[in-house]
Amino acid sequence: MSFFLSKHDLQKIVGLNRFNLICLIGKFAETKGINCFLVGGVVRDAVLGIGNKDIDFLVEGDGIKFSLEVKEFFKEKNYRIISSNSFKKYKTSKISLVYEEEELGLDFSSSRTEIYESPGASPIVEKGTLYEDSKRRDFSINSMSMHIGEENFGLINDFFNGLRDIKERKIRILHPFSFRDDGARLIRAVRFMVRFNFFLEEDLTKKCFKEGVSAGYLNFLKPFRLLDEFKKAFREEKNLDILKELDKLGLISSLLTFLPKEASSKNLDIIYNSKEHFNEELWRLVISNMCVNCDKDELFTALKSFNMSKKDIVKIVRY
Repeated sequence: MSFFLSKHDLQKIVGLNRFNLICLIGKFAETKGINCFLVGGVVRDAVLGIGNKDIDFLVEGDGIKFSLEVKEFFKEKNYRIISSNSFKKYKTSKISLVYEEEELGLDFSSSRTEIYESPGASPIVEKGTLYEDSKRRDFSINSMSMHIGEENFGLINDFFNGLRDIKERKIRILHPFSFRDDGARLIRAVRFMVRFNFFLEEDLTKKCFKEGVSAGYLNFLKPFRLLDEFKKAFREEKNLDILKELDKLGLISSLLTFLPKEASSKNLDIIYNSKEHFNEELWRLVISNMCVNCDKDELFTALKSFNMSKKDIVKIVRY
């Protein structure tokens, strides 16, 4: 059975300005004979009825080339382009512009495949189909795409039963090597579990998750990428619940790999026992509390490996 998302429902999710841009790009793609889709979290959240401000487009073909054509199209309409960047290695690009006095960001990617030669390695990216691109996604709930052309606007492509898993509140991987390929998905799984009150699919996903924790797949990530994933988790509304779950599952300890030997996740009780509501500061507080018994000079040196700003390093050392 086909599932359509109405224009009215999408507008409620993304807001009027983003909705109008999506429609504009969909019509523009049709005039070029290009298949362009809305993908990722915004499709998932639209199904869930949750607001989402991210606009991610997938192009069957050359996404970078199409984004440059979109940029010129917007210039002709006198929209102010703030910036545009392309990343040829990953076949992606970004455009920031001002539309109706609002600054908006648009992400474009080519449909592609990804091959990981070892845990935590950067993927080898090749041109792929819409189906292959959906298959490389982290979880089924994030694998859906939505038509934005006039003819089939709102039609959702769901190759891997993401709609069913949303209904059943499941986080499910798409293949057994998912967590090995990208250990950051372990953190992401916990983030979505807590955010949506979902649970790990009982068979393959739960088994592979436990294997991923035991094998220490997070330790294969580069320090700055590991920290970036934790930052995303700690920006969530339920960030303290996520922290507790990450700690309970043994994932927070992955940070210890890159911190002085005196660091310990046992020092997080002070955060758990606090009645404060933590926001952007939580990730710094976590590292600072883990390193309360560390030598300051050693800590300063260790924190540099995360590519932190000097301002952030000083804050953590001084907490």
